[in-house]
Amino acid sequence: MKFSRVPFKPQIGGLLKTILPNNLILPILQGKLRGKQWIVSSSNIEYILGSYEYEMRKLFERVVSKSSVVYDLDTYVGFFTLST
Repeated sequence: MKFSRVPFKPQIGGLLKTILPNNLILPILQGKLRGKQWIVSSSNIEYILGSYEYEMRKLFERVVSKSSVVYDLDTYVGFFTLST
């Protein structure tokens, strides 16, 4: 299932963050980071779904290769840096 196509409302994410324990570690569900672990309290639930800035992530994965040099300035939690 492509979670990027699932309508996601910030209120749902906020509710999930109040229900799920802060230290809970869940796998990312899609993209190059699929299967990698993500700590719920580190950011919004869209990271775990793999739907955070979906189009930007797809572009990033297409353009940036393992041999690329990327400067991730002003990074928040490093989601894009991890995607390479």
